[in-house]
Amino acid sequence: MMIRAALLFFSFTLLVSFTTDAQTAPHRPGEFLVSLPEGVDAAVLTRRNTDLVAIEKISNLLNIWLLRSDASEQELLEWLREQPEVRSAQFNHLLENRTVPDDPHFSQEWHLLNNGANGGMLDADLDAELAWDITTGGLTPAGDTIVIAVIDGGLDAT
Repeated sequence: MMIRAALLFFSFTLLVSFTTDAQTAPHRPGEFLVSLPEGVDAAVLTRRNTDLVAIEKISNLLNIWLLRSDASEQELLEWLREQPEVRSAQFNHLLENRTVPDDPHFSQEWHLLNNGANGGMLDADLDAELAWDITTGGLTPAGDTIVIAVIDGGLDAT
């Protein structure tokens, strides 16, 4: 009986130690991004919870608001997600732009980014790094995965 209790305690401790929080990425303390349905203003939330302050509307098209509070972050995030008007709520995560991909052959793909090396004409390229500075994939606001396929039949020089 004692072995069974010890084994149960060890198993429970092990399971709890592997529990992770999806919101552990670096973020601005006290800031939240909240997506609301079209026509709904953040004032609905700030009237309901006086700890919240609406800082600015980040996106008119998607009705995303930046909110700030000095209250407990995790409790407030859970409260926001429980509100019927809230489509999604998350911390205001800090992201780093990555304009150059980690492709080992990227330096040979002069049509994407031409820096004039090897006798090439400076900036005779597609400026692809400008698009990568905006997005490199992920999810749409509706939660769909962004997928892009490039079908290239090559070049027949003859």
